[in-house]
Amino acid sequence: MCDDKLGIRRLSHGDEELARLAIKELLPRNEGDLQTSTTKHLHSFLSNTNNILILATYDDKPIGFLTAYIMPRLERTAHMAYFYEIEVSPNFRKKRIGTHMVNLLKEQLRNQGVSSCWVGTNIDNKAALSLYESTGAKREPELFHELWYENLT
Repeated sequence: MCDDKLGIRRLSHGDEELARLAIKELLPRNEGDLQTSTTKHLHSFLSNTNNILILATYDDKPIGFLTAYIMPRLERTAHMAYFYEIEVSPNFRKKRIGTHMVNLLKEQLRNQGVSSCWVGTNIDNKAALSLYESTGAKREPELFHELWYENLT
């Protein structure tokens, strides 16, 4: 892989079509087929500095993305972030694309004064656990259950 063809950057307003292409190309089919992101929705998402969408491209084609959300905290003035998801095209896995995206996320969060970032994954997702730990995340004991309130709209 030629490094001068690799690009990793945070998207912002004006990058709506690139975001839409990344969603279509990189989300697992059962998620990407259901996507309802309009240009207006993506513009709103990308204009909000508390939403982070990092895109990896190779030869100007999306090969990976990461999303995170910055949230205020009740008990202190420093914000925290929720690292929601990361996707890398199967042809580009194990090439440090995920590592580069996570490192850019951490840089962006530091620049925005975020004090901590939470990320979760399945306890049997060895690739994700390896990525997160290799980029500095500390594993907590598996003592919680994830529950969802769905269909709130």
